[in-house]
Amino acid sequence: MEKYQTLTGTTIEYETPTPELAEFLARVTEVANNPEMAEPALVDLIYGPDNPILQYGVLPGRGLVTKDVQANPVYAVLTDLLERKREQKRALREALLPKTQHKRGRS
Repeated sequence: MEKYQTLTGTTIEYETPTPELAEFLARVTEVANNPEMAEPALVDLIYGPDNPILQYGVLPGRGLVTKDVQANPVYAVLTDLLERKREQKRALREALLPKTQHKRGRS
């Protein structure tokens, strides 16, 4: 059994992945953690043809998220990694804004 802690602190447990899935998870994690990689690259990876948990054959070049995929705890890990990427983007944007813009909207 593998464990993953989400951005909100929830623990997700999932079966030890196959080598193919483990390699895919490592790639997704690398892209999610790399501030030089944009969110669309991560979306393309998660929903693209390399994701072994998606259903294929319905949408050309894209995997389909079915009820079975949604029930798979690895899908929850992938969506959390996507949310981490979005949080990374927000944090970078805030760090680059001048201090006066941080206070805008607060009276």
